[in-house]
Amino acid sequence: MKEKLFISDKSLLRFPPKNLNPKTVLDFATITYFTDICNIRYESLIDKLVIFSDSPESTNINFPSIYSDVWEILSSVTTLHALILKSLEFEKGDPHLVEFGKAKLLRNTNQHIEDRIVEVLEQKDASLFGTLSWQRNVPGTLDKIQSFMMYSGVFTKNKEHISGTVPRLPDATSTKRIDEIAFETMVTENRRDFYKLTLSINTIMNDLKFLIDSFEVQLKNQMKEYPNVGTHKTNLFIQTNISRTEN
Repeated sequence: MKEKLFISDKSLLRFPPKNLNPKTVLDFATITYFTDICNIRYESLIDKLVIFSDSPESTNINFPSIYSDVWEILSSVTTLHALILKSLEFEKGDPHLVEFGKAKLLRNTNQHIEDRIVEVLEQKDASLFGTLSWQRNVPGTLDKIQSFMMYSGVFTKNKEHISGTVPRLPDATSTKRIDEIAFETMVTENRRDFYKLTLSINTIMNDLKFLIDSFEVQLKNQMKEYPNVGTHKTNLFIQTNISRTEN
């Protein structure tokens, strides 16, 4: 069963009150948009990992399809990280932004892929696009768990030395289809020295939900002091019907 979006259809974050500062309205619109992207991509990732777990196969389309969801989450979280720090006055060291900061490092390193290619080729024995690991609760069983580790990209040296992070075992009461997802790749802050960094996709999504719930509560509390002034509308579309007439 798919989870609902973190931001409900009736949320004040999705439809901000008209008496808010216009900049705040745009901030909320941005937060909503990229949070929805994270939600959608995370559910897509879970579905794909379940399918892969049922029938593992290293076809060309499997790997980029799965990794595209991972990187879209990291990219969207990086945008949210910058906005939350700048506009919502969070501290950089806030515990709920730690994985967001890691996501930013991973995203930034991937933008300089040409440097990464040289570094992997000359110095490191690692997969070019990173390692994805996850634990799966086997359907129809109470205690069976499948553990997977996926490497993507060309290996330039001895594949036996490739390593990755093994996710923790899921809680005994967990009923999730995919319980823990860890992503590991090399990052750099100066475009010269690379080192391995691991983040938890699950923690990112849990922290994102915590932050969204916090924003929602704060906004509702603020609006209790004001009468109903209506809300801004979002997501307009226009449809035009055209008939093709042949001469």
